[in-house]
Amino acid sequence: MNALFTSAMTLREVDPGVYPRVFEGELNKHWTIGPKVHGGAMLALCANAARTGWAPTVQLTTFLRGLPADGWLRVVCTCTEIGHDWFDEDHIVVDSLGRIVAQSRQLATVPGR
Repeated sequence: MNALFTSAMTLREVDPGVYPRVFEGELNKHWTIGPKVHGGAMLALCANAARTGWAPTVQLTTFLRGLPADGWLRVVCTCTEIGHDWFDEDHIVVDSLGRIVAQSRQLATVPGR
């Protein structure tokens, strides 16, 4: 079984070229703990979506709203610059039944400025 981030999810862009970009992914069972999704799944998703780089986290808040239904998970990510060196990044995870199963917000600084 392959545990690399880039093999953790099979991703498909829902509407290529339309912004915000939306991907659907099928999670490799290696990234689950029984019926629960492993916390590293978000990192795996971002790695497979060809997002590169790193930003120093100042504050991170995550809300786990419930167990996801079987099937795909949709993650909607938005990023808002709130100052020259700061940004907010929001994630909403929706399961195949359309239920919000997780939310997160990160306040981070822009690296290299």
